[in-house]
Parts: sequence; C-alpha cells; structure tokens
Amino acid sequence: MIPPKGTDQKVRTREAGGHLNRAKLNPGRLLIRPYALAGNPKELLVTLLCLAFLGAIFTAEIFTPDVVVGAFALLPLLAAIWVLSARMAALVAMSASVLFVLAVAIETNNRTTVILVGAAVFIPALIARLYAKGIASLLTSRPHTRPSISSSKSPPPTSMLSLIKAIPLSRSAPSNKPSRP
Repeated sequence: MIPPKGTDQKVRTREAGGHLNRAKLNPGRLLIRPYALAGNPKELLVTLLCLAFLGAIFTAEIFTPDVVVGAFALLPLLAAIWVLSARMAALVAMSASVLFVLAVAIETNNRTTVILVGAAVFIPALIARLYAKGIASLLTSRPHTRPSISSSKSPPPTSMLSLIKAIPLSRSAPSNKPSRP
C-alpha cells in the first residue's frame, strides 16, 4: 500500500490487537551494553584509540607540570573497561598504570598530586568494571522475551486492598430457627 502524499515514511508495525502503529524509538537501543565490542573486529581499533588518547594525556601531563591533566585519563579508561573484552581492557588498564607510574617518576614536584589523581582515576575504573561484569551476567542469565501485549492494553493490577474490600466483613450465621410464613 502506498501511503498518501504528505505523510512521512515511518515504519509501521501491528500491535497484538492488529492495529497499525508507528514504531517508536526505543531509548534502550541507544545504550551501550557491557563488553559490546568483545569479539568484534573493531575491538582492536577501539583499543588502539584508547591507548592513543592515554598517550596524549600522558604527554600533556608531562609538558604541563603545573596543570592536572591526568584526570582526563578516566575517559578512555572507562570506555575501554566498559566495552572491551577482558584482555583488551587489561591491556589498556596496564598501559594506563605504567603511564601513571612514569608520571610519578618524572614529576617529582607534583608527586602527591599525581598519586591522588591516579587513585581518583583507577578506583572508579575498577568499580565500573565490576558493575559491567554484574550487568553482563544479568543480561545473559535470562532470555529476553517481549510481552505479547503492550502494557497500555493490559488490565490494571489488582491490589491486595481491593481484594480484602471485596470480602464481606460480617456473615450472618445460619440460624436453626424455623422461618415463619
């Protein structure tokens, strides 16, 4: 069927009731899942990009001793820890720790600051990796099933209070007295 002129060409789907409905953008599809690039051919490219960004941040940290640039290392480190496989994420994390050790060795005047920045970078990175592992295990433990009817068509849930209100409070006990006509 050709849509009438003046209408936009959006995807149409049928709901459970058979009605035509325009497909809506699912915001969940825009989120990046943990280990999203594990086993993907682009994983090596992303690893090299994260390593290049870490190298650039290290270079900027060395050439600007009075400015704390090392905190920006959190961005490529978090990206690598969230989307890469365990080996590639370990490679990026080990490279970041070597660069921080070099920065501590080179910058003798700001050694305390570099150590504190390193702690502020590596602690959230460790927490993010543990969180990614937990979410990945949750996502793989249950198969994803779509509901057969949309939530707008399903009946409202019955609350326990409405069930209790439906029970009569006083029941008249049957009497043994004969009824009078």
